[in-house]
Amino acid sequence: MDDPSREPADTNYALKLNMLRDFHTGIYDNTTMVSVFSRSSNFEPVKVSFSSAEWCGHVYNELLFHQDEVEDRFYSYFENESGTRSFPRIRSGIVEDNLFILLRGLRHEFLPAGEERSYPFLPGTFHRRLTHGSLDWTQARIQRLENPERIQVPAGTFSAIVYVIRTDEGREGRFHIEEAYPHRIVR
Repeated sequence: MDDPSREPADTNYALKLNMLRDFHTGIYDNTTMVSVFSRSSNFEPVKVSFSSAEWCGHVYNELLFHQDEVEDRFYSYFENESGTRSFPRIRSGIVEDNLFILLRGLRHEFLPAGEERSYPFLPGTFHRRLTHGSLDWTQARIQRLENPERIQVPAGTFSAIVYVIRTDEGREGRFHIEEAYPHRIVR
């Protein structure tokens, strides 16, 4: 059992986010889970874990964010995929798996309306698995659209702040964040 009073210097208060995806590939079902642990004081990632289960086997990936490096532990049923390595941590960088926390702006706006910035970008663990690629820093542009959009989803109709993320590898994604606090992700 965890007891933070036994090791107070090693204790972090964290916001945890779980993202589950179940999908059919046409041949078999695939189930994945990403867990993001972000330090609650500044929302920096502390740990990201990823797991995948499908008919071939299991995969587990863990990223540990130390002061100056990221420790990448990868375990796979494929013979040559498993291993541990470290690479430099870029303090100004954005971790894709942590976007679901950062863009909510729980303490302050991530970007002012109409603004766009480029960031060092670490692609997500889910993306890494689908591409069977290595995990290295790239670049991404994050734009907050000038005006909120009114969107309808099964949970209702919302006024949503829209962020557009474009990665150097050509991916583009949109995040619709509820304009009113607590700024839930609605699409």
